[in-house]
Amino acid sequence: MKSMPPTGASGHLLDARPDGCFDTRHEQGVRHELRAAQRRFELVFEMAPVAFCILDGERVIATNRAFETLFDRPAGSSSRETSIYALLGSEARPQLEPLLAQAAAECAGDPIVHECALTLSAGRRVLEVGVAALPDAGRCTLQMVVSDVTKRNLERAELEHSRHELRQLSASVVRAREGARLHIARELHDELGQRLSALKLDLASLEPADDAGAFAERVGAMLGMLDETMTAVRRIAADLRPLMLDDLGLNAALEWLARESARRMGIEVTVHLGRQDPALDDDATIAAYRIVQEALTNAARHARATDVHIELREAAGELLLTVQDNGVGFAPDAARKTGSFGLLGIRERAQLLGGSMHTENPLGGGARLTVRLPLRADRDRAAPPNETSP
Repeated sequence: MKSMPPTGASGHLLDARPDGCFDTRHEQGVRHELRAAQRRFELVFEMAPVAFCILDGERVIATNRAFETLFDRPAGSSSRETSIYALLGSEARPQLEPLLAQAAAECAGDPIVHECALTLSAGRRVLEVGVAALPDAGRCTLQMVVSDVTKRNLERAELEHSRHELRQLSASVVRAREGARLHIARELHDELGQRLSALKLDLASLEPADDAGAFAERVGAMLGMLDETMTAVRRIAADLRPLMLDDLGLNAALEWLARESARRMGIEVTVHLGRQDPALDDDATIAAYRIVQEALTNAARHARATDVHIELREAAGELLLTVQDNGVGFAPDAARKTGSFGLLGIRERAQLLGGSMHTENPLGGGARLTVRLPLRADRDRAAPPNETSP
């Protein structure tokens, strides 16, 4: 007679276990699902992008891949059975130890996540740590989540510094505008107003005289005053915006600016330009002109330079503007110096157009300012005429 496998009270088939007991196939299915769930959890834990570790006291008993990467552990190595303070450093103990004690005291109740920020002197890293109790089969373990926020904090500080600089620059622009208005008002009053008043008085008192020489001398003096007045008007207009920039282009305007700066400031200015104006739109053209104007002013007033070289050339789709002098050079972090709005203004002009600014002190002394501006891609370059033999 063929024997039948044993069945339970409910009729389920029973399988023998090594200990001689029997499990129903239903229980076997539950065990299989539990093992599959455990594998899925282990995979999620291992592949999570956030650094996790499990602690038994201060001893690390489990970690994931992100945790090992965070602490620069070699591939294939493990931080298990290592003290957490061996990884973080002894300086983390005063902040972390009370946190672990608080979390461990809550194993019997509802776990609460305790957080703190650790500043590690080694590498100047800033870590955010969250710790919570993790009851496990009658014993208390702790789960720790670690995030490296060093880069985020640096970016936040950089953003705040940029905002502060922009607020300062905005205030400086307002003051500069009011200063420019005051300067123009004084120029108009002192230069034009006084000369025109003098001409009015001379014309009012002008009468035919028997002495033709004296009459001609007075007329000549008035004509000379008119010439000086016209010169003053052109100078004031050029300071506001040089008409040469609109009429003749950037190269001609820079040559004129170099001559005028050399004459006014008593310095030697050399200009190296291309054969034709660079392919810039109106905003970039005036920005390039103002950058050179500001750089010349800085070289003469602050750097105490006597020789300045200006070079303008196109390279790799960009306008490369270089101003080099033989002065005292840039101070460290000159572009971020409080109150240094000249370089800050140059940098903001360049960045507003999608360009960049770089300062350096080359070997041999002096300073070099390099500004890159994107060229206008749709400029129609006129091809040179074909030469034909007569």
